[in-house]
Amino acid sequence: MHLWIKGCDRNSNDAVCNFVTDCVESKLSRLSEKIRSFSVALRDVNGPRGGVDHSIQIIVRLNSGAEVVIRHQAVDVYTGMPVAIERTVQAVKRELQRRRSVRRQASRRKHVAQALS
Repeated sequence: MHLWIKGCDRNSNDAVCNFVTDCVESKLSRLSEKIRSFSVALRDVNGPRGGVDHSIQIIVRLNSGAEVVIRHQAVDVYTGMPVAIERTVQAVKRELQRRRSVRRQASRRKHVAQALS
């Protein structure tokens, strides 16, 4: 799994980048073999004015070719990131389950067709 964090540059706090990396690695370690790449984009929408203005966008590309996109807004990265990661984990699990069930249905159809012929 390749991890990209956009919005963490020389001007931003290294603690934020480390926090994001730790959140991602701890929550997605079980799914890492199914994930090709994981990118996080952090943006302060309103600048230093405050308010619910931190935008978090997470894009997960799975080995199967599917893509999961989660967008979340929060007061700051420290409160928003765990929520966004949890939503991402659930969405990735749903996508993997959906793909599993599609494969099973195709396999069943193949066996039924073979039995009928």
